[in-house]
Amino acid sequence: MVSRRRSIGGTFAGFMVLLVALGFLAAPFGAANAKKVQVRRDVHVYLLRGLMNIWSLGLDDLSDQIRAQGIATTVGNHLDASDMAADAIAGYKKGVRHIILIGHSWGGNAAVDVADALNKEHIPVDLIVLFDPSFGKAVVPRNVRKVVNFYIPSGLGFAAVGSKKFTGKVENIDEENNPDIDHLNIEKNKALHAKTIKLILSAIGGRPRAPAPMSAPQASK
Repeated sequence: MVSRRRSIGGTFAGFMVLLVALGFLAAPFGAANAKKVQVRRDVHVYLLRGLMNIWSLGLDDLSDQIRAQGIATTVGNHLDASDMAADAIAGYKKGVRHIILIGHSWGGNAAVDVADALNKEHIPVDLIVLFDPSFGKAVVPRNVRKVVNFYIPSGLGFAAVGSKKFTGKVENIDEENNPDIDHLNIEKNKALHAKTIKLILSAIGGRPRAPAPMSAPQASK
């Protein structure tokens, strides 16, 4: 019995050593072959998930698509709104001139909260994209140039409205009759992802360009 246990233990240890070795071999290969994209340093997109970080994972996929365009992103929970606002304010002081906010469910309302915080610092927001904000009407402050809200009015979603001094554009797009969309998957819809990418590129003046190639950074909270 002892001999058998030692044999099994030795086999397992050898297997683990092999896995570690393969890991060391694979890491440099993956790093060397990682796709490089040009990063436009004056643009940053913040994406805010909804409740508990488990219902809005489509935003992570959308973030990857945005970074593939050479745009830096930060993904977090709706509870991270104040931290994201602070980061956006610091970024603006360092030269970021195009700030875009995206949110799903409670994260949609939190995206508007971030815009409110930036408004107090007189910092403009080029675009807000909302996916079924669900904590009352999203009242958009005056510093936002455009809001596009994909929502389901008969469910948990609410319309977006401009504040009294708002002079931008609000577009509420009713997804009620789309059989493939509900509150829990609206932020995962590929067609809406494609529309969002187009909205972002339009807001910042076309496909991003940068002087030197490097990996687009992503921060996650």
